Amino acid sequence: AAPRPVMVWIHGGGNAAGSAADPLYDGRRLAGAGDVVVVTINYRLAQLGFLADAALATTAGSVGNYGTLDQILALTWVRDNIAAFGGDPGNVTVFGESAGARNTCTLLATPASAGLFHRAIIQSGACKFLDTRAEAQTTADAVATALGCTGERAACFRAATAEALTRANAQPVGALSASTYGTVIDGVVLNEQPEAAIRGGRHHAVPIAIGANADETGRVAPLAMTEPQYVALVRAQYGALADAVLTQYPAAAFPSPRAAYVRLTTDARFVCPAREIAAAAAAQGPPVHRYFLTYAPNVFGAVHGLDVPIVFGTFDAIIANGQPYQATAADLALSTAMQGYWTRFARTGDPGGAPAWPRYGAGDPTLVLDTTITTTSGVRTAACDFWRPYYLAL
Repeated sequence: AAPRPVMVWIHGGGNAAGSAADPLYDGRRLAGAGDVVVVTINYRLAQLGFLADAALATTAGSVGNYGTLDQILALTWVRDNIAAFGGDPGNVTVFGESAGARNTCTLLATPASAGLFHRAIIQSGACKFLDTRAEAQTTADAVATALGCTGERAACFRAATAEALTRANAQPVGALSASTYGTVIDGVVLNEQPEAAIRGGRHHAVPIAIGANADETGRVAPLAMTEPQYVALVRAQYGALADAVLTQYPAAAFPSPRAAYVRLTTDARFVCPAREIAAAAAAQGPPVHRYFLTYAPNVFGAVHGLDVPIVFGTFDAIIANGQPYQATAADLALSTAMQGYWTRFARTGDPGGAPAWPRYGAGDPTLVLDTTITTTSGVRTAACDFWRPYYLAL
């Protein structure tokens, strides 16, 4: 039999939580649906994976990014060993969601991953917002303080138990939280924000599929929110930009102040960055395909992470009221369609389908994933035009 395309999954969790062993990421159904080999990988997380203290710098100058190096090592293992499992080491797709999507962006930009993969799927993640050495050092200082490391830091960190280290300066993980621990622009593993590398053509120029969900923050936004609370929250989060944001997202234009907040945070963090990455990558030549998931099987809408059980077909891994979730006919139909798009993209770089997933270019052509799958020109265009100058300036 001919070797099968390989799909390597990088899980999300803010680079601080999660595991490849999560039942949500069981690759059997996806592998069977598309006749592909699915590999799910672990990598060191939080302080164990990304503590970037100068005292830990190697002779080569690298500091932090241990989790990123784990991902590169996993891809190297796939290259060297996947043929024994029926996989094609010359046809590897990296795909990830949330922090896994950000890590996929990093792999596109780091020279160390050259030649280890041939396509990339970025689900609900930006290619910016990575920490500089100085920012990461501030976080490391907080960890050292929490651990009581007052003398030789490297020895103190290494003497701590894994539990003590990860409890020191622990931070929340979620669609509205900043990722405290993650890839660092250290000048060795990574030289710049991944999106800057993409815009400058300094990335691995492979076919890319990218997208976001319509209501990414719908499950984590405060449940009860009055208009004054909405205004206060926006002012607290956006500072000098708040007046412009409130003009773009007035509470009165939405069903509720909460809906306005979900829309603005979803656009700013996920939907509009996806457009910028798609445009930057498409300008470099290899094909790009953009999607927008609007399927809303619950009152919170198309929330962060909804795409994962759909792509993997692992609805039964969702526990609702103490019981495995029973997928509806609509759930299963969309899952079959998305598995087809994802695995065809992994096989050839052209996801095809019915309707055909359009190649990205002028007019912002996008596949809209819902009960009925359609294509559209432009997703929340006015809002993303609003965010564009601020996003580009980051």
